[in-house]
Amino acid sequence: MGKLTIFLRNNWFKIAIAVLLVFIAFKKDISFNVNMNAPAQQAAPGAPASQEPQRPKEHLTEDRLAKKGAFFQKGIERLDVQPFRKNADLIQVMELSKVDAPIREAFIARFRPVAKGEQEKFGIPASIILGNALLISKAGESALVQHGLNFFGLPCTEDWQGEKGEIQGTCYRYYESAWMSFRDHSLYLTTGKFSPMRNYRGKGYSDWAKALELNGFSPAPDYANQVLEVIRAYNLAQWD
Repeated sequence: MGKLTIFLRNNWFKIAIAVLLVFIAFKKDISFNVNMNAPAQQAAPGAPASQEPQRPKEHLTEDRLAKKGAFFQKGIERLDVQPFRKNADLIQVMELSKVDAPIREAFIARFRPVAKGEQEKFGIPASIILGNALLISKAGESALVQHGLNFFGLPCTEDWQGEKGEIQGTCYRYYESAWMSFRDHSLYLTTGKFSPMRNYRGKGYSDWAKALELNGFSPAPDYANQVLEVIRAYNLAQWD
């Protein structure tokens, strides 16, 4: 016992250093074990938790599918080609459907007031005037419009005193303005051989469409049906 006391007294400093080192090593071991058991992706204090970026929601085309084959229930929309492929006689309607939708829409917006004014003066439904113009001029894209502002394909007659031009061997009337073309169309449908159509004043566009075909306004087959298709497709009757 006396030797142990003497040893401790002579070496107490070394023993204290050794105990301190053991304590430090034991403390690090405890900290290492705690970290090993912690969650692998723990956010640092104050840092926002990482989130997987959300993908934008994808919208199916159910709206378009629901409208396939339908026409212009509200306002002016795209004229679908599909419903007309079953009837090969609707040639002009098919040609019109190939024109870009914005061009067709702009055409209707531009000439709707003109057609309305002609209706008030001559009694021709505005829908018939717009329907004729859309079909025959292909919404203003036809060669007749480009060369002579003839929106209705009106041919030369013996009493025609205005400018004229020939396209594919046929003489057509040429006009100085679009308005003159629309006014001559109104006169054309209410004078000469078409004067009996004055009796249709006050009647609906369906009667007028049938009268156009009956009186030979256009050589196109099934013309009355084509005009009716366009009127209904673009809801042109709302301006009658």
